Amino acid sequence: MNTIDYSEWAELFTPEDANLPDGSINNTSISDREILLNVIKNLQVKVKDENDNVLSLAEKEIMSANSQNHFSIKVFLQPEILVIIRLASPEYIDFDIDLNEIDNQKSLDVLLGFLQKIGKALNKEVKLRYEGADMHSFFYMYDSVTDKQELKKFI
Repeated sequence: MNTIDYSEWAELFTPEDANLPDGSINNTSISDREILLNVIKNLQVKVKDENDNVLSLAEKEIMSANSQNHFSIKVFLQPEILVIIRLASPEYIDFDIDLNEIDNQKSLDVLLGFLQKIGKALNKEVKLRYEGADMHSFFYMYDSVTDKQELKKFI
């Protein structure tokens, strides 16, 4: 597995474009939701629903998420690193990250480690793109087949 140095990561962003980039995992299914929620549950991190109620991600909550058309959770990888995951469609999983929270190598490693765990568990690519960019214009991608990460600079 290759690693990404924080200095390379930081070169891609200014404070104006650091807020809530769009993340996505495409070509998913309903069963991928359960896999995702089990990965999060096994991390033993703090999880809240859209109304800021703490979730345990017990089997009941996982099954409830699978039965809903739209379900969002807030995953606190660390107290200062929040990932908002949106299960809006069975065909894809979306998430937002505030890149202002990723301000050193340790926090970057935590975030990318999380994205890699999800990608490996689902056996799918995980991409991050600037807010509003099209689905093919990603700046970060984890490829589960090659177990490699890629950063792209756009000129």
